[in-house]
Amino acid sequence: MNLIQEFKSAIENSVKKANSDILYLSGGVDSATILAACLNLGMSPKCFTFQLGEYKSPDVIRASEMCRYFSLEHHVVKIPQTEDSLVRDIRKMISSGCPTKKTHLQCLQPFLYLNDSVLTRFGPSRVMIGMAADDLRGSGR
Repeated sequence: MNLIQEFKSAIENSVKKANSDILYLSGGVDSATILAACLNLGMSPKCFTFQLGEYKSPDVIRASEMCRYFSLEHHVVKIPQTEDSLVRDIRKMISSGCPTKKTHLQCLQPFLYLNDSVLTRFGPSRVMIGMAADDLRGSGR
């Protein structure tokens, strides 16, 4: 088996193992790779992307384009950009036992909103995420 086949097989096996039809699609390389594996396996995941306030980042635009191109259900979840909501979110994360480093809190905040959105729409669900997909490729730290 060549390297490309090994990579493809590793990602597809991870997608099968996840046993989910929901994908947090950031628009970046890792989540797009998982989306490609889903599509190759004949899956049509429901995709969720977060957006900071009204700002449509290049990643949000790419995620929307991918979903439109492949005719996938796409939910863009807006994160409020007010000081009150930020303080509330930080308190919620810290009280839940999250690490208190600034970078950890910044990276985890979108999941408060993504998880609530999935829970509201579909109830408790397993979700696929491209974060840290480096470990699947053997290139993680």
